[in-house]
Amino acid sequence: MSEERVDVDRILSNPEESFTATYNQRDLIVYAAGIGESDLQFTYEYNEKFAAFPLFPVVLSFKGESHDVVPFPPPTLSATPDGMPVVNPAMILHGEQSLELFRPLNPEGGMLQCKTKMISFFNKGKGTLMETETVMQDADGPVARLISGSFVRGLTGFEGKGRKLPPRVQIPKREPDARDSFKMLPTQAQIYRLSGDYNALHIDPEIAESVGFKQPILHGLCTMGVASRALYKRYCRGDPALFKSIRVRFASPTYPGETLETVMWENGNTVYFQTIVKERNVVVIDGGEFVHAGPASAQL
Repeated sequence: MSEERVDVDRILSNPEESFTATYNQRDLIVYAAGIGESDLQFTYEYNEKFAAFPLFPVVLSFKGESHDVVPFPPPTLSATPDGMPVVNPAMILHGEQSLELFRPLNPEGGMLQCKTKMISFFNKGKGTLMETETVMQDADGPVARLISGSFVRGLTGFEGKGRKLPPRVQIPKREPDARDSFKMLPTQAQIYRLSGDYNALHIDPEIAESVGFKQPILHGLCTMGVASRALYKRYCRGDPALFKSIRVRFASPTYPGETLETVMWENGNTVYFQTIVKERNVVVIDGGEFVHAGPASAQL
C-alpha cells in the first residue's frame, strides 16, 4: 500500500470517541464461565465474596450497552480512522493487549463511560501496529485503562508515529517459579463469545478456513483470561483489588479443547509469564507481564 494512502498525522489526530458500557451480574458470571472459571467467587451471585473477575473490562468494548448478540465489528469499536486506507478485516490481527485496573468493578453491575483514542501507528516491516487506548470510568472516577494493539498485515510504506512503545518483556532463562495447566472445553469459544465478541472466525469453520485456519480459533482474550486466572489464583489471595495490571503479546492461535499451561517467573510484585499449548508445545502468549499488590515474591 502506498505512502500517499496512509496519513499518520491525520490518523492520530482523529477525535476521541465515547461510548457507554453496561453490565449486570449475569454478564459477570457468563464471562467467568467463558474463561473457564469455576470458583464461586466469580460464578455464584450469593457468594459472600462475589466479584467481577479483574480482566472483565476487556469485553466491554465489544458488548457496549447490549445484553444480546451484537454484530461484528460492533458499533462500539472504531471504524477505519480518517487517514487510513480501508483494509480487509481478515488482515487485522489482535496482537497485544494490556489492562491497568485502578479498582475492582462494582459486583452489583453498573454503567461505565468509555473514551477511546488511537495513540500509535507504526510501520513494522510486514505490516502496521496500531494501538488504541480506552479509559473507562463510573460515577466514582476511573476504573480501568486498556491498550489494544492490532497488527494490520500488508499495510506498509510510511513513517510511523505515536507513543513510545514499552520495551519487550524478556522471559527469564532460569526455571520458572510456578506452572498452572487448564484443559479447555471443546465449546470454550461458544461460551466465551456470549460476552460480546461475535467474530465469526471463532465459530464458523468456513470463515476460519478462508483465512488459513484448519478450524475456528479461540479468542485471544479468552486465552488471556485463562492465563489471568492462573496469575490471580497464585498471587491475589482471593482479593481482586490486588490485581493491578497485565499485558500480553498474542504469539500464536489457540484451538478450543487444548490444554493451556501458564508458566510464571517472579520478580518482586512483577510476574513474567508465557502461556503454552501443551499438546503442540507452542507458545500462544509471550512477553506476559503481571503486576500485583500481594506479598512480594522472590527476586530474579
